[in-house]
Formats: sequence, C-alpha cells, structure tokens
Amino acid sequence: MPSAQTVARVLGLTALTLFATVPRASAATGWSLAPAGGGRPSFYAEGAPGSVLQDTVSVANPGGHPVTVRLSGTGAGVPVTFADPSVRVPARTRADVPFTVTVPTGAAPGDRSGTLVA
Repeated sequence: MPSAQTVARVLGLTALTLFATVPRASAATGWSLAPAGGGRPSFYAEGAPGSVLQDTVSVANPGGHPVTVRLSGTGAGVPVTFADPSVRVPARTRADVPFTVTVPTGAAPGDRSGTLVA
C-alpha cells in the first residue's frame, strides 16, 4: 500500500460541457491515472441537466508490487461515483474503473468543474 505521501494524485476535470484537459497523474511509486481507451488526453462529455454520464479511468501499475489506489471525485456540484472506489492493481497490469457523473439540475454548458482524486 502506498504511503500517505504517494497517495494523493489528482486529475483535473472541467465540467459542463463536462470534462476538458486532464493531465496524466502519476505517483512516486510508479502507478499512474489516465482516461481509459485509446490514449485520450482528456475526459469530455456533455449532457442535459439531470443526465448521468459514464466514462472510465485507467490505473496503471508498471511496478513489481501490487498497489491499492482509492478513487474519489470532487468539484463544484458535480457528483462523481466510481464503480469501485478502492482498486487493487497487481504488478505490471492496469485496472479500468468505470465512473458516472451526474449533470446538476440547472447547469449551463461549461459552468461546472470537478476533479478525480487518487
């Protein structure tokens, strides 16, 4: 399990038009977090107020030991829910974790932001 110093890694999200530029986050122990599927540099989605939008984040562990990563979402009124908020990733593999974001009622395009935290 990573130390407290290596636990906090953040992917920034800008919401509604929901997500924009997301840098790849990595920990000192070697694991990293990035949007799943085809090397996308960012998350992007849009939906009407009240919509539940889905995407997937990849947690990669190129190291020689398993790691456990806790995932959460924060932001300005943008609820983020992970299929599994704590994921154990074996050595030299990756875990793809689905998540949903609920577009707040009354939200206008581009007026919300959020962050994925690992």
